[in-house]
Amino acid sequence: MSGINHQITKSPNHQIHMIGICGTGMAALAGLLKEKGYRVKGSDSQAYPPMSDVLKGLGIPVTLGYHPDNLVSNHPNHQITKSPNHPLPDLVIIGNVIRADNPEAGYVVSKGIPHLSFPEALSLLFLEDMKPLVVAGTHGKTTTSALLVSALDALGEDPGFMVGGMLNAFESGFRVGRPPWFVLEGDEYDTAFFDKRPKFLHYRPHGVILTSIEFDHADIYADLDAIKHAFSKLVALIPSEGVLVACADWPAVVEVCAQARCKVVTYGESQGCQWRLADLSVDSTGTRFTAVHHGEICGEARIRLPGRHNALNALSTLALCSHLGMKEEAVLKGLGSCAGVKRRQEIRGEVAGVTVIDDFAHHPRAVKETLAALRSVYSGRRLIAVFEPRTNTSRRSVFQEVYPYSFSPADRVLVREVPDPEKAPVGDRFSSKKLVADLKDRGIDAAYFPDAGAILKDLMANRSDGDIVVILSNGDFEGLPERLLSALSDNHQITKSPNHQITKSSNHQITKFQELCRSSKGPARRGRLHTAHGVVETPAFMPVGTQATVKALTPEDLKEVGARIILSNTYHLYLRPGYEIIRELGGLHRFMGWDRPILTDSGGFQIYSLAALGKVEEEGLTFRSHIDGSLHKLTPELVIEIQEAMGSDIMMCLDSCIPYPAGKEDVKNATELTTRWAKRSLEARTRRDLLLFSIVQGGMNPAWRQRSALDLLEFGFDGYAIGGLSVGEPKELMFEMIDITRPLIPDRYPVYVMGVGNPEDLVEGVARGVDMFDCVMPTRNARNGMLFTSFGHIVIKNSRFARDSRPIDPSCTCYTCRNYSRAYLRHLFIAKELLAHRLNTIHNLHYFLHLMKEMRKAIENDRFKAFQEQFYAKREITG
Repeated sequence: MSGINHQITKSPNHQIHMIGICGTGMAALAGLLKEKGYRVKGSDSQAYPPMSDVLKGLGIPVTLGYHPDNLVSNHPNHQITKSPNHPLPDLVIIGNVIRADNPEAGYVVSKGIPHLSFPEALSLLFLEDMKPLVVAGTHGKTTTSALLVSALDALGEDPGFMVGGMLNAFESGFRVGRPPWFVLEGDEYDTAFFDKRPKFLHYRPHGVILTSIEFDHADIYADLDAIKHAFSKLVALIPSEGVLVACADWPAVVEVCAQARCKVVTYGESQGCQWRLADLSVDSTGTRFTAVHHGEICGEARIRLPGRHNALNALSTLALCSHLGMKEEAVLKGLGSCAGVKRRQEIRGEVAGVTVIDDFAHHPRAVKETLAALRSVYSGRRLIAVFEPRTNTSRRSVFQEVYPYSFSPADRVLVREVPDPEKAPVGDRFSSKKLVADLKDRGIDAAYFPDAGAILKDLMANRSDGDIVVILSNGDFEGLPERLLSALSDNHQITKSPNHQITKSSNHQITKFQELCRSSKGPARRGRLHTAHGVVETPAFMPVGTQATVKALTPEDLKEVGARIILSNTYHLYLRPGYEIIRELGGLHRFMGWDRPILTDSGGFQIYSLAALGKVEEEGLTFRSHIDGSLHKLTPELVIEIQEAMGSDIMMCLDSCIPYPAGKEDVKNATELTTRWAKRSLEARTRRDLLLFSIVQGGMNPAWRQRSALDLLEFGFDGYAIGGLSVGEPKELMFEMIDITRPLIPDRYPVYVMGVGNPEDLVEGVARGVDMFDCVMPTRNARNGMLFTSFGHIVIKNSRFARDSRPIDPSCTCYTCRNYSRAYLRHLFIAKELLAHRLNTIHNLHYFLHLMKEMRKAIENDRFKAFQEQFYAKREITG
């Protein structure tokens, strides 16, 4: 505080000039001052929405450009001045973006004009009679502040608040409020050029929510330790009667909290948190979760904001309010009323089928969480991320190697050249071109652009009905959101949606998987997967050939029934005949005489199913052979070596499969182990001509399903399988897990549901956007006399078929139905003739593969919903 007359600053009738007034925090403070009766004006280098609109609406004059003349008071009766001809303001507030060489700031300091930093002014003029609740952390401060304001307001508390963003429900980022509560977004950035302490140290905290601690602000903090030191100072300010609500999922947060002298309340997803997030689900309606307090269910939360990160933000608010003695049921209701913040997943408009979303995300983790949340909300739609690396940190190279993993949920990524790159030191500058190259290496369609105008041209040239365009920047991005919406409004000739016809665009990279078209009434889609041994048309069913043979059939039989790809098994072929033998004999395709694609499962499920013979360890799966009892260990690295030796077109990572039901700790451990194994599998891979899929696990726990998918997406596999299903759980629970997981996987990847496959499951899976299936059901049931038909199934050994001259299914065109009656097939089965196995298997596989073909055709003709209805209607007919 410099030369401040305390009585002057307490007199609302005086003039205040704000340098850097258009920043989100400064504009909000200007609104608070105006609301309290001060005469406010200011200056800035540029003004852009939403804060420029806020200031204009408040009638606060803003001068663009900095000059000492801007300081002249606009108060006609102003008397407090050294020069009657040039009256000066009573107080100048200097924003933290202002540098010492700023002409206005330099004049203020040199002439001894009373001045304060933004946080000093906020503290002195608004916090003395309040109990400030400060939301701090690397991520989530603005949204968590909005949730806290909504909860307190719903409780009738009328809190004051100052948030670095526009709260949609209040159409403002500020309010004077009434005691005791005042909600503050606590920024760890510098206070001002004349005060290098973090802003939040001025805020007199009674309570603090600490959401996260991660390295950021590379222009002012040397490393993570320096950031932790800053947060430690904030924690030390909380009085003994206050409270610290801390996310214990972050090791740095736990470390900092150890220094608190007040009550510490922990929250998060980790075991041991006092408040825990459970049963998380995200969809187009928002986010739902169960709040668990000390092991007891506190309540069910429903918030309108999408994403796991927002669920944690809401949980922190509930934990704080509960500690302050507020009714939890009312807090949950208030959380549900929060309408979010402008520029935080804000839908700016939808024109001609293209939705434009504006978001502030710039840190790699914020980008990842934002895109993951939007992927959940907009399942089945192309997600285009447009990124401007504009912050002081993103201009630097510190996160150059991390950013490529943040964009995994997106289908396309458009990256602008770094604005004002000279603001970062030479030798430490971020490269947009390198980011694009790294994204392409990960199989993501990405492009570099010099400016927003070039990006706009690309978006208009390559747009499609249903696109979701999310624009990520902490600035106005040259007005790109408004310019895009305006261009879309002026030109309604949107390209034909891929929902209605198969298209091939020369503007898009041909990848290993192509989505050709999609149902207009849901996520069902038609695709094409390119492998070393040919193309697989999707959705596809893979007959199971565990031992390098589909039981009872030759490769020619398989081709006759329409098989394009089959599945074999790493575990079984490793034990017998051994992968070295298969490699010596030219690989699995030559070994078994099959020249089309092969997918090999990793063996994790087989060892799960033989649990008595196996043991799961960090290194891998130790087990005894079911053949001779010999001891073996499958590691992620060995599983990749085996599959590469066999030449599998699609290799699967080793995973840790768990039974149903399973305890939460078992689910957590297995899921995290699967992720670690997936990373090791990727590192062990040497052959790029073979595709590698990872397996999403998570048991029947929605939160862990989502966590597994998002963690695996960071690695950039060629495809993603949803594993751990069909292990005894109810059907509705299985479909619920698919519903939770499938939307998180970007559409550029093929999605494979493992081990699921009666006809109803296939239809329901395709309806949910699944591309690949396998199951032993058609072949195993064929050998046991159960035959599938368009009207259901029949058991051929039943006596009613002894004189039945009809084919198995009159509408079937397979070799068996063209040549043999039910009576003959019953005779073969009863007589235990081996031909029964072959003929029954031919029919069942033909039925399954023909079903997939019909679904592909229905999607191409955009009549999948009608097909689905007819499928179930036929099954009501008795055969």
